Amino acid sequence: MIKNGKIHYLILAILSLFYFIFLLYYYPSLPERIASHFNISGEADGWMSKESFLVLMIVIFIFVNGSLLGITFLIKYSNDFINLPNKEYYLNPVRKETTLKTINNFIMIINNLTMTLMILINYLVINSNIGKSDKLSSSFIYIIAVYLLTIIAVVIKMYSYFKKPVNVL
Repeated sequence: MIKNGKIHYLILAILSLFYFIFLLYYYPSLPERIASHFNISGEADGWMSKESFLVLMIVIFIFVNGSLLGITFLIKYSNDFINLPNKEYYLNPVRKETTLKTINNFIMIINNLTMTLMILINYLVINSNIGKSDKLSSSFIYIIAVYLLTIIAVVIKMYSYFKKPVNVL
């Protein structure tokens, strides 16, 4: 059985593998020049070569995951990287290990949500380009809205978890 915190890493590994397989599977089907940026109306307003698109998607993947995984690494070694309510209480040596695991879990949830967003948006971009359309499906607005609302819910949950403990001065 996978320990509670480790499931987030397993999900990230599965999402990452899927992301790369997805990009490599559709890559040969893409036209040489693809629409890579779309305005709020879903109309293409930026293009690049398919090689540049693939490289950019890999760089963004590395940056996003590297940043979030880097944070989970850094907080183990310095309290300076941690900003949470009631910091002194939760980083007391008695509670610190549990606190760090909890923060790590929240960060990994955000990372996995972001990976899911990247997969869905890339699917829409690739589908638009394979279909020879300069218009992105309007579902991108709903995908982004659901992502942002979910991130807000995770942050609220995190702050409510670290609320001021009862009977503590």
